[in-house]
Amino acid sequence: MAEEIRDDLTSILVKEKTEKYSRRPEYDFVLPSELTVTVTLMEYRSLITAKGEYDKEIERQKDEHYKQWKEIEKLKAENEKLKEKVIALLNGETVEEEKESEEA
Repeated sequence: MAEEIRDDLTSILVKEKTEKYSRRPEYDFVLPSELTVTVTLMEYRSLITAKGEYDKEIERQKDEHYKQWKEIEKLKAENEKLKEKVIALLNGETVEEEKESEEA
């Protein structure tokens, strides 16, 4: 009987903890059935440093992706202009040359 009550209580606690998981202190507890790990301060610092480096790398890659996306959009617009120019030339229309200054 006592074991059934303990199992019921444990399942209620697990349900409450998993459904309402947050960083609030009242949900920061360890259940008897949970696996826990102890880390030293040096290991914690190492984890935080690695996480920071990882986040920086992700941001760098996002920036690179954005630059490439902007370049692709620019090339798509240029391609569209050139297609229109080709169609105009094939139809015998005169096309004015646009001089664009390149940014260095």
